[in-house]
Amino acid sequence: WQSGAEADAPRPVLRHVATLAAFLVLPLVGLAAYALVVRIAAFGFSVRRVLGSGALAVVAVFALGYVAAGWRSLRGVSWLAGLGGANIAGTLALCGVLVLLHSPLADPARIAVVSQLARLDSGLIRAQQFDFSYLARAGAGFGHRALEALAKDRVGPQAQLIRTRARQALLAASGLKSSLSARTRAAQLQIYPRDYGL
Repeated sequence: WQSGAEADAPRPVLRHVATLAAFLVLPLVGLAAYALVVRIAAFGFSVRRVLGSGALAVVAVFALGYVAAGWRSLRGVSWLAGLGGANIAGTLALCGVLVLLHSPLADPARIAVVSQLARLDSGLIRAQQFDFSYLARAGAGFGHRALEALAKDRVGPQAQLIRTRARQALLAASGLKSSLSARTRAAQLQIYPRDYGL
C-alpha cells in the first residue's frame, strides 16, 4: 500500500489479493467476538476477558476501516483509498481503549470482581464452585475489599460457607494460610540436583 498513491500500487494480481485480504479480517473479528461472548456468558468477566474485549474493540475498528477501503477499491475508487484513515482511526481507538483500561471507569480488576460477585449473588455459581482465591489473586484492591465484605455480613443458605471460604482466601493472600514456619516449609521442598539446598 505504501503511500496509497496509484503509482505505488502493485501489479494487478497482488492488488486483488490485498483487496480480498482487507475483507477477510472482519470474519475473523466476528469469530473472535463470538468466542469471547460465549466465554463471558458461561464464566463471567475475568481480567483477561476485559483486556480481550478492549483488544477486540480496537481490531474491530481496524477491520471495519479495511473493509471500507476494500469496498471503495471494488467500486473503482483508487486502490485501497482510505486505508491511511483506517490506520489512524484504529490507532486512536487503541489509545482510547488504553486510557479507559487504565482508568477507574473500565478497570479490568474492578469489572472482573463485580462480574464474579454478580454470578455468586445470582446463584449462577454455587459457593462450593466459586473461586474465592481468584478475587485475591487477580482482583487487586477490589478483590480484597470484596473478600472482606463476604467474610463479614452474609445471609442466605450458603452464608456460612461463603464467609468461611472468603476468610480462607484472605488468609492465603496474606501468607498466613499455614502455621508452618518458613524453615519447616523449606525442609519439605525437594531440590534438584539433590546435593544443593536452599
